[in-house]
Amino acid sequence: TNTVDFSAIYAKRSSEYVFCVEVKDLVEESGSLIIEKDDRAVEVYASNGMDWYIMSNLENVNATTIVGDRQVLFSGPISIDEMKKVIDSVYEGD
Repeated sequence: TNTVDFSAIYAKRSSEYVFCVEVKDLVEESGSLIIEKDDRAVEVYASNGMDWYIMSNLENVNATTIVGDRQVLFSGPISIDEMKKVIDSVYEGD
């Protein structure tokens, strides 16, 4: 396809800590990112006028939103409160 997808993974060497950032163009042929979740409820978190959908999957927390024609996903073994800080940090300096 004519899309550009971006993925970044941060791995902390002193522990098994991986934090992932993915950005995917939403085009009809490829669909959106697949996010697995457990039976805990999805929380909608508003930051800078954007709704982020935060969900848990075992030890990981995932947060996703749509910006224009792109889907953004953050994922890592952090708490929901820490994920909210990550989301808020995206808008610092605006």
